Amino acid sequence: MDVKEHLLKLRKAVEDERKAEIEMMMNEMKKLTGTEREKRGRAVLNLRGKFLKRGIEGYIVKFGRNREIKSEISTGDEILISKGDPLKSELIATVLEFGKRYLIVSFQNPPPEWVFRERIRIDLYLNDVTFKRMLKTIDHLLDIIEEGGKPEILKIMDPNEMVDFSKEDVEIEKLEFHDGELNEFQRKAVSKAISSDHLFLIHGPPGTGKTRTVAEIILQEVKRGNKVLATAESNTAVDNILEFLLRNSRKLKMVRLGHPSRISKELIEHSLFYLIENVEEYKRAEKLREEMDEIIRKRDLHRKPTPSWRRGLSDSEILRLARAGKGIRGVKPRDVISMAKWLEMNEIVNKLKGEIQELENEAIEKVINESDVVLATNSTSGIDFMEKFIFDVLVVDEASQATEPSCLIPLMRSKKLVMSGDHRQLPPTIVSEKAKPVLSFTLFERLSKVVKPYMLRIQYRMNEKLVEFPNRMFYQGKLITHESVRNITL
Repeated sequence: MDVKEHLLKLRKAVEDERKAEIEMMMNEMKKLTGTEREKRGRAVLNLRGKFLKRGIEGYIVKFGRNREIKSEISTGDEILISKGDPLKSELIATVLEFGKRYLIVSFQNPPPEWVFRERIRIDLYLNDVTFKRMLKTIDHLLDIIEEGGKPEILKIMDPNEMVDFSKEDVEIEKLEFHDGELNEFQRKAVSKAISSDHLFLIHGPPGTGKTRTVAEIILQEVKRGNKVLATAESNTAVDNILEFLLRNSRKLKMVRLGHPSRISKELIEHSLFYLIENVEEYKRAEKLREEMDEIIRKRDLHRKPTPSWRRGLSDSEILRLARAGKGIRGVKPRDVISMAKWLEMNEIVNKLKGEIQELENEAIEKVINESDVVLATNSTSGIDFMEKFIFDVLVVDEASQATEPSCLIPLMRSKKLVMSGDHRQLPPTIVSEKAKPVLSFTLFERLSKVVKPYMLRIQYRMNEKLVEFPNRMFYQGKLITHESVRNITL
């Protein structure tokens, strides 16, 4: 396989899918009135914003109205906020809470003043971040290939590079399992996974305990001194891994990346946002932020040097005129002095911003360095601060629900890959007809044609009669129904 050609094909497919999703969203916004889109549950009209606070999630604003809100929009969604025409806005926020007549959202940066006026509109929006991270990863790999490099990841991506990745299996009898209720196939999968040098695939049909097995593999890898990155396509799937890990080991040091609104409330104390609050560097950053907010408040009492007030003057010219107590071109001396004070305070604000960012990065680095396991969605593993970290093992759960470009994001940060999935189930949903043949053929499925996945065979979900057809049709009759559900009925 020509890896460069394959990457270019993936890149084109990602671009096509991104274009198709944006087009679908924009077409609906163009064709439907705000009222029609609200009836479909994808917009909320006539809101007014109220600033609540600055929290760990960002700048928190509450939008409300007297009339009840009925919408498909829910906690964790990306939304587009506008003065009425979403096609003219680029203001994005994340929903933290959804009430009967209000929603609370977080902004990464201070929101503009107009959001606190009346007749604000909110629309359900496409999250473009994942597409950008996929493209960035592919471009990075293409750059390495162009420069003649051969990244470790190619051993996994290219079937021609594949050798016998498995050493002799660790004897099951020698393993001390954290989960004492694993069946023989799950135990064997754990043994084979930790024995593999670079790649191991687990084929887990419905109800066979894929995530439970994955959690045990993670625990065994940590016991061997390895640092693990655990990912999945959805937040729910990542939370499931974390729940199984907590069930079997409370001593494990773990951090869950991602926006707090997308993490289960029961697991929030393991989130980066929660853990970072106890780090000394972050506490110092928060004190500096309070200082900065006060300076911003005082700065904004002065005249901001906008183009209409500057009249072509540079910053240095404004400062020089202010020192001399002079005005110019219809700008009074008091306004020049006010603009100069705004500039002086703004310089302090910018300096503090840099110091705060540096301290926050140090705090994040400390939390991740001290963690045995980092958990995130495939997309979130591509967040900027993760670029400096390399993991001994990457474990991707529900891998057959993720496109190949999505899996490449965390794969860039690891030396070994363990994937769990079921390529006999439906592939990821793809909007673009052009991209479908490429993106619906997942990395898990492609690798399974070269490296035979180990199959979990005991299922705990369906009674024997219900499982009979899919077992014969998709799993060559290999599935065994556990006695606890053999005759189960609703």
